[in-house]
Amino acid sequence: MKKQFFLFGLLCFPIFIIAQNVGIGTLSPTEKLEIKNPLRSTLKISSNSTSDTAELLLSNKTTNGFGDFFTDFSIKSIRENGLFFSSQSDLSTNNSANSLVIRPQGNVGIGTNLPAYRFQVNENSSTNGYMNITNTATGSGATDGLLMGLAGNAATVTNLENGNLQLGTNNTTRVMIDATGNVGIGNSSPAYKLDVNGDINNNGLLRLNGAAGLAGQVLTSNGNSTDPSWTTPGLTRYVGELFGGGVVVAVWKIAGVERGLIVSLTDLSSATAWNNTGSGPNTAFDPMNGQANSNLIIAQPGHTSSAALLCDNYSSGGFSDWYLPALWELRQCFNAAFIVNTIVGATNSIKLFNTGYWSSNELQDLIFNSTRAYALDFDAASLVDKLSLKAVRAVRKF
Repeated sequence: MKKQFFLFGLLCFPIFIIAQNVGIGTLSPTEKLEIKNPLRSTLKISSNSTSDTAELLLSNKTTNGFGDFFTDFSIKSIRENGLFFSSQSDLSTNNSANSLVIRPQGNVGIGTNLPAYRFQVNENSSTNGYMNITNTATGSGATDGLLMGLAGNAATVTNLENGNLQLGTNNTTRVMIDATGNVGIGNSSPAYKLDVNGDINNNGLLRLNGAAGLAGQVLTSNGNSTDPSWTTPGLTRYVGELFGGGVVVAVWKIAGVERGLIVSLTDLSSATAWNNTGSGPNTAFDPMNGQANSNLIIAQPGHTSSAALLCDNYSSGGFSDWYLPALWELRQCFNAAFIVNTIVGATNSIKLFNTGYWSSNELQDLIFNSTRAYALDFDAASLVDKLSLKAVRAVRKF
């Protein structure tokens, strides 16, 4: 019996109870339970199998005018799913089921039981879904920041002392949002709401006040506080401009797209017949579409030569889409004759008071339409026999 008491005493020797404090490995425990070991102190709470849960429960009691309330803080090892930190309270505002989770593979989740990344924060509240990094220091150089990536080659998000938010890589500021709301891209001191230092490449629609503008419109400002706007610009080409292999004689717009008529720099002939047959094709009647009329003339049976063919074979300024003008197109050439002649000079001018220029229009008449076509000079248009010799001037459109 004495041996049994002696063994029991040896087993109990490391445990000391002083003023209700319990010490394991210490003669002077300062807490309700204190474990001390020279090398490593370990408190192990183990379960019987992988299907069990091991848990450490810490409980607080709160008393107010309405009664006692308890909050339990729990650290649980749930089967093989990881380590779970949570709190459950009689006060609903203090409840936080599984607020922090450490999975066996090392992923850490806040607000999620199944973090898919090394660190994942989830929040379903519309007001509290954020991670707050706070530096309580003040004075020059006090900053808060988030570092992402490898040391020396990392992306950084830094809240500077003056309230500016800085986004950078490789220790260089890439985006700066200052305390006034100015945004700088490649600019650490933005002076405007958007201050870009470098090129801007826009691969999509450029929108202003939600609108992308229409075809042909440009972004303009009136130079005061009014917002810029999409506007339809005036004409960019002008009558008398040397352009497109000739001289511009008319400019207009169709659905916001600029169009124009160009006359050749010289006469293609001073005396040639309308066509070699002296008749037909009896379909070239359009006073506005000389290209269509010219095609009909050249395509008629028996055709070998014509004023329309001279224009079709003509090339200038790298352009070969010239044609014999319709009557109203030819009229535009005469209306601009003063400007054209001033530019090209007397030698290459549009001639006045002479035998006139061929148009591509036939007379749409039951009696005379087969053998007569319109020629135009300074005074007026006249019906002329198709075998008569008239001057030829080519036109093209842009």
